[in-house]
Amino acid sequence: MMFKKILLIPVILFSLVMILLTFIGLLNISVFETLDLFCHQNPERCFAINGKHFGTCGRCFGIYVGMFTFGLFSYFFKLNKFLILISVISVLVNLIFKFNEIETNNTLRFIGGFFNTIIFVAIAKNYFVFLNSVNRKLKIGQ
Repeated sequence: MMFKKILLIPVILFSLVMILLTFIGLLNISVFETLDLFCHQNPERCFAINGKHFGTCGRCFGIYVGMFTFGLFSYFFKLNKFLILISVISVLVNLIFKFNEIETNNTLRFIGGFFNTIIFVAIAKNYFVFLNSVNRKLKIGQ
């Protein structure tokens, strides 16, 4: 169980850094320009404060906030099946919008990104545990 929690620490730290850089990008142009490595930064898809755009689009910002929120949540609690179901529904709705070329607003993009990360956190929490168990079984068989 502790192994799963240790694996969440990089997810939580990365997302926290990205959230902070998104806000710092409002003030510092070089940070804003660096964030284009992680996001398209299309101005009409970015939130803005006083006319200055965030360094990431609404969906990417939702992803980073979701990674932090659900990473921290699952560090202390187990992700339940209802949250994972919400994430699956969110992914399906995003795909329907994408393939039917339905335009969304930044709030919907943020919400979609936020809930899509539940699956990512669940995978990150369990992927290396699975690999570790396979590795142990292989060593036992030798």
